[in-house]
Amino acid sequence: MGKSTLTWQTYDIDINAAEFDGDKKVRDATMTVKHNGVVVHKDVQLPHATTAAPLPEGPAPGPIHLQDHGNLVRYRNISIIEKP
Repeated sequence: MGKSTLTWQTYDIDINAAEFDGDKKVRDATMTVKHNGVVVHKDVQLPHATTAAPLPEGPAPGPIHLQDHGNLVRYRNISIIEKP
C-alpha cells in the first residue's frame, strides 16, 4: 500500500480517547489507521501514552505531536476533527 519514495502518502487515523472515571482509567484508547486507503491497524488498544509523549496520559485533552524519528518528513493538509 506504500507509494514510491518521494510520493505523498496518506494516513487516516481514527483515535478514540481513553475513558476515565475521575483520575482512574476505565478503558484504554483505541486507534484505527488507514495508509493510502488500506486499513493497516483496526481498533488497536493503546494501553498507555507513547514513550516520547511529553505529558502523561490523563482525563484532560492534550496536545497532538507528530514524530519523524530523525528522518526527512514533511506534512501537509493535516485536519483534526473532534468527535461529538
